[in-house]
Amino acid sequence: MISEKLFLFILFTFFVLVNTCLNAQQNSVLHSGDWFKIGVSEEGVYQISYNDFQTLGINVSNLDVQSIKLYGNGGGMLPSQNSTNRINDLSENAIEVIDVNGNGIFNSDDYILFFGESAHEWVFDSSLNIFNYNEHLYSDINYYFVTIDNTSNGKKILQKPTFTNYDKTITSFNDFQIHEVNSENLIQSGREWFGERFGVIDEYSFGFNFPNLNSLSP
Repeated sequence: MISEKLFLFILFTFFVLVNTCLNAQQNSVLHSGDWFKIGVSEEGVYQISYNDFQTLGINVSNLDVQSIKLYGNGGGMLPSQNSTNRINDLSENAIEVIDVNGNGIFNSDDYILFFGESAHEWVFDSSLNIFNYNEHLYSDINYYFVTIDNTSNGKKILQKPTFTNYDKTITSFNDFQIHEVNSENLIQSGREWFGERFGVIDEYSFGFNFPNLNSLSP
């Protein structure tokens, strides 16, 4: 038999958790305004043009460039453990607005730039000095959200000063590619997926292309 005090404690904890969740939803940036979803599949700089805005259904009539805002929480999966801290709302991302005429209005030649992250991620392991690839198990697309908010200016990419007294020039960098198709699941359930099946076919060939490869580097 559960004691009355223990039952009341569990009930109180339940109501606290429910209230916290409700407050988080009520305070979300998504609770007001019109929102437009954009999916990206690879990491890189993305451009959203005037025509893209129209395709999304955004009203571009006399659109103030300062009112354009973009939200997203980067790539990777949410943590699987409930005890791990996680972001419970969308964060605003800095964007670059290319206002060709400089009139402050989003015209047909204008566009915005932002850095989009893949759903999959490369994470550096400092102890082993290697990068590990983390495949997103549930999606190949990472989503960002655009909204028009006239109450405050959108977050912009800050200009950094250009240094003339630098003493190091970067001429090479590490690049990464991976082949992972996740086509085999041994028990038809769970999170463990594997690549090609080696049976009758015991040899596969996969091609990778690295432009301007430095052949002198290991």
